[in-house]
Amino acid sequence: MAGTAKASSRTILSGNRGQRRTEIEHAYDSRGRISHTTDRGDLAKTDDDTCTRYEYVNDDDKHVYTPQKAGGDADEGV
Repeated sequence: MAGTAKASSRTILSGNRGQRRTEIEHAYDSRGRISHTTDRGDLAKTDDDTCTRYEYVNDDDKHVYTPQKAGGDADEGV
């Protein structure tokens, strides 16, 4: 199941302050595991975006497919 999934939300703010829109996108590898996440945070702001990449240890002989590390930020790109 390689591919992407995106979720968006809208929150009505109190005190007649309008609304906040947010968005997050997940990309998946061929095993259906998350390969990276792009969190755009508040879409009205550009300084709150983050990107996290995930790497896995794959040992087909032992059927071990575990997360190795996660890290990154929006400056690294996806």
